[in-house]
Amino acid sequence: LVEKWRAEGGFKLSEAIYALGLASLVVQAVREGRPLSKEDTEKTLRAASEALYMSTLPEAIVVSLLVLSPLGEKAPDQWAAVLTSAATPAIVNRPDLAKYILKELDGVRGRVSEDWARAHLAITYSLLPKLYMPEESYHTVCELLNRIEDELLRTLTEACVLYHFARRGLEACGGRSCEERAE
Repeated sequence: LVEKWRAEGGFKLSEAIYALGLASLVVQAVREGRPLSKEDTEKTLRAASEALYMSTLPEAIVVSLLVLSPLGEKAPDQWAAVLTSAATPAIVNRPDLAKYILKELDGVRGRVSEDWARAHLAITYSLLPKLYMPEESYHTVCELLNRIEDELLRTLTEACVLYHFARRGLEACGGRSCEERAE
């Protein structure tokens, strides 16, 4: 599905709903004990992530996250991308949902292995309102940025994080101040 969407330059709402439906069927099969490879798990979460990005209903996003969360255990890097897609303004501005996203971020943070997943996590942390972002989350963002080895990706991620922090009136994080905090 994702390859088709990229080739066509996007997707329709009906295709997004279809992708989430397929993902929920995959989760049900896993719950019933059917094996699922890491590659298939990642593909399922990738399609779901793209579809979630289109959603504007907080309830639909939360239900999707709850349904998909078992796959996040098997593919933590891709789960980081799903969380970024789910962290829409409609989600992060509701206290219960922002706290849920924070809990998921904290749970997956130590299990990601790819730079791009660390970038997703840092950006998603930066999307959370100051009210729901504990002080240690700033340190977490710095730590994630410092663990991104690809310099270009780190620079782009830092720019994105700084933008989100500035929009929310939060203290800047990134560059030297980030390196000092991480020590």
